[in-house]
Amino acid sequence: MSGTLQEERMSETTPPNMNPPNLGNENLWRIFSKTDPKTAAICRALSKRWCARLSSPLFAKHNFKEKKEKHMHLIIGLGRPPAHDNSVILLKVDMDTKRQFESIVPEDIKHYGNFHVIGSSHGILCLKFYKGTVDSGIAIWNPLTGKREAATDESRKHITHAVSLYSFGHVFDTLDYGILHVFKKCYPLTTLSWCLYSNTARNWNCTGSFESSVQKLGPTYVVHMGIVYWISWEGVAVPRAKSVFAEEVIPNRVKRVYHSLSIVKDGVALISSNTAGFKSFVNVFQVSRNGWADYTWERLFKTQKMSIPYTPTMFAGKFLITAVEARSGPYFSNDAEMTDLLISKHDCEALKSEHPLHRTWGEISCMKTVTPHSHGFYPV
Repeated sequence: MSGTLQEERMSETTPPNMNPPNLGNENLWRIFSKTDPKTAAICRALSKRWCARLSSPLFAKHNFKEKKEKHMHLIIGLGRPPAHDNSVILLKVDMDTKRQFESIVPEDIKHYGNFHVIGSSHGILCLKFYKGTVDSGIAIWNPLTGKREAATDESRKHITHAVSLYSFGHVFDTLDYGILHVFKKCYPLTTLSWCLYSNTARNWNCTGSFESSVQKLGPTYVVHMGIVYWISWEGVAVPRAKSVFAEEVIPNRVKRVYHSLSIVKDGVALISSNTAGFKSFVNVFQVSRNGWADYTWERLFKTQKMSIPYTPTMFAGKFLITAVEARSGPYFSNDAEMTDLLISKHDCEALKSEHPLHRTWGEISCMKTVTPHSHGFYPV
């Protein structure tokens, strides 16, 4: 009798043997296009068919377009003063879950010690690393797929130059990327030189120079539709195409005390801010161009009601990101050597703020770079 009861219980709990429905290629494509890139990467190992479809260039474009603003990270480079490109820690912060990850650098180059994040584009990171006193290299790396390429560091030839900067980004609506290096020997010169590394040629195959009234460029930049934007200067970073350069003076009605460039609403925006007493004023202008000589400056929004206690840095999706560091040491009121880092995320529409990151280090450190990054399957 006990055996009969046991069989009845088993028959009640055992699910019927049913074959899963055939979703079809089109439905599977829609599901995976909206799937988190890490989950899609795991699914590639389930079958050869899925691996082929989830590794295609078309899937890489669709998946990144759907998920780029929903899984945003900030990669923060921390190092010691005074140089700009000697980060010893790369800290990745998830802007939604507030999870933190350290030492995201590949193991075989991590032991060199000093790194510099040149930029991030479509899930690919461009890193500059130092092998010794003067020896250095560039790594183009996709952390999700693990694929990596190496490039020579052209800035080694211009160590004593007044201007020596890199930018990294993709050509609009393609899988091709480029690294643009601009340099100038001394500030009084009116000629800026440049060279371009493309992933198709795998070398610095394009060089040139142009006349510019800009004495010095800032280290931060944005890339939009294959064009690199610096403050007061922009240039095309398109492999296999003629490079064109143009300059634009920021109008007086746009100027404030602090300026920074960012990508917002799929366009280039200038963030201008100043502090008057205990109030902060932040203006965000959309920078549009008709051809290469005609620019328009359209104000997207202005916030005064929301207290932003320090300089705005960039946009991550729809949120305005600000970063601040505070240090104490032997020359301050507190004898302990400590560094506090605070990253804030501001929703200017809902007038709300939160802090994805607040950490304290027991040594004097400096925040070198703050880079927005989203995972993707773009090939290296």
